[in-house]
Amino acid sequence: MDILVDSSVVLRFVSVDEPMHGPAASKIESLIAEGHRLVFTPQIARECWAVMTRPVNANGLGLSTEEAGRLMVAVESVLHLLDDVPGIYGEWWRLVRSYAVTGKQVHDANHVAAMKAHGIVQILTLDERDFRRYAEITILKP
Repeated sequence: MDILVDSSVVLRFVSVDEPMHGPAASKIESLIAEGHRLVFTPQIARECWAVMTRPVNANGLGLSTEEAGRLMVAVESVLHLLDDVPGIYGEWWRLVRSYAVTGKQVHDANHVAAMKAHGIVQILTLDERDFRRYAEITILKP
């Protein structure tokens, strides 16, 4: 079964100094061992890149583009990229109106829209609160 890995987990997985690195890496390893295919989307890649390259004093990792690139290659060696497909925008539009999504939460609605477009029902995330509203998905935590 495919499981979407949210940027909150991807970032902890590649950041060995993060307190949640161990639980994130362990959960990823156990899900793969159970036969699941762990996936990410272009939106998750963009979110990770933004955090990786943002200055530390702005809640980022402060990495150079070269360092961030190496981490993204590491992500791609473990997770499978699911490219954007037709229908994601329409599903996103339906979700933001149905659930009255506002502000930064629109990005989470995009993740759910991509999940639905790809037939995925589970997400691995540290941000459980951000996804609780979506009855059509199941939340997994590290």
